[in-house]
This record gives sequence, structure tokens and C-alpha cells, in this order.
Amino acid sequence: MARQDVSLNDRFDLTRTPVLLNGTQALVRLMLAQAARDREAGLNTGGYVTGYRGSPLGAVDIQMRRARQWLDAAGVVFQEGLNEDLAATAIWGTQQAELRGEATPKSGDETTGETTWYILLGVGLGAGVLAGMFGIGGGVVIVPALVTLLRFDQKQAVGTSLAALLLPVSLPAVIEYANSQLLEIPVAVCVALGLLVGAFVGARIALGLSSTTVKRLYGLFLLFVGLRFILQL
Repeated sequence: MARQDVSLNDRFDLTRTPVLLNGTQALVRLMLAQAARDREAGLNTGGYVTGYRGSPLGAVDIQMRRARQWLDAAGVVFQEGLNEDLAATAIWGTQQAELRGEATPKSGDETTGETTWYILLGVGLGAGVLAGMFGIGGGVVIVPALVTLLRFDQKQAVGTSLAALLLPVSLPAVIEYANSQLLEIPVAVCVALGLLVGAFVGARIALGLSSTTVKRLYGLFLLFVGLRFILQL
């Protein structure tokens, strides 16, 4: 019989099976397995485990602390509670965070899943069409799409949108407008210079505010712009 290499860490290594573990260790592996399943499904999720030490099931906190490096890598947070009431309140808070716009997903996870690449491509395609038609794109199309469809944090969506716009993505549309003699290059250059400085100042301001505040200010901006266009019709 061939001798297999066995380590105590195998119990938390999802690539190893079968493994020998007890009930509390199985709870740790369950959290890791769920995180892995979410990533495979293209979901960007996080886990949160808390409770009073030793209650209701003894040694869970010990196993969670021992497996911290595995849990951290999977986006699972373990935090001991001073008592059952505070632990339950903490769990409730994690479920309410998304409603208040305070949930901050780990960047990059959701953009690698098989179920989301076509969403990103569709967002870019839609933003490109609207940019060519109306001169809009990043703030009006890409940011809301990332927040709504992929559950990005507001500031994370803004940063991602700006990164996408760094590339000369509108160059083909600019050439079309130039060929139709509908482009004022000196004006565009002046606006671009102001945009360069303004984007830096705006980013510094936004990063100093909460995501909820940024989202509300952004909504007010869209409402103002929409009303202006509607009332001018």
C-alpha cells in the first residue's frame, strides 16, 4: 500500500478528500466550502461568524481562531461576542449592511465568474452606444450598472468606471463626429484639462465620505440633470 502524505491542515484544504475532522472543524470547513461555491458561481460574498465563547456549542471559537488564515483567504470573518445579545445584533447588522449601502465586496471576485463576464461586456456595450448617441457613459450608465447588477460599492463602481474610461474607448466615436465636422477640438482640449484636475479633486472628496453619502449625492445629481433636460423640452 502506498503511503499518503497527511497533514492536520488537510481538514481545511478543500482539495483534499477524504479528511478526518470533528464536528466543530466541520463547521469551519462548511464556511470554506460555501465561499468556494459562491466564487465558482461568480458571486461576490463574504461570511461572518460570531457568538459567545463556549456557547451554544463549545470549541467552535477555538477552531475558528485556529483556521483564521484559511477563513481570511475565503473572506470569512470570525468575531467573538461578549454575550449572546451582542453576537445576535452583530449578525443582524451584517444582514442590514447592504440595505444601507455599507456592504463592501472584495474587488475582483465577481468579475471572474462565468456568469458575470457577459454582464460586464453588455454594460460596456450599452455605455458605448449611449456615449456615441448622447455623450454619456461612465457616471450615468456604467456606475449604476455596476452597483445594481454586480452589487459594487458606490465608490468601487466609480473607480472601476474611471479605470475603464482611461483607455481610448471613445476614439472611434470621436473620429465619426470629426469626419462629420461636429467636433470642436480646442473646446474639447480645454474641457479635458479641467476634467483632469476636477476628477482628482472629486476623487479626494468622495474617498473622504461614506459610500451612503456618495450614493445619495450621486442620486441628487442624476435627478437634477434629468429634470433639467425634461423641463427644457
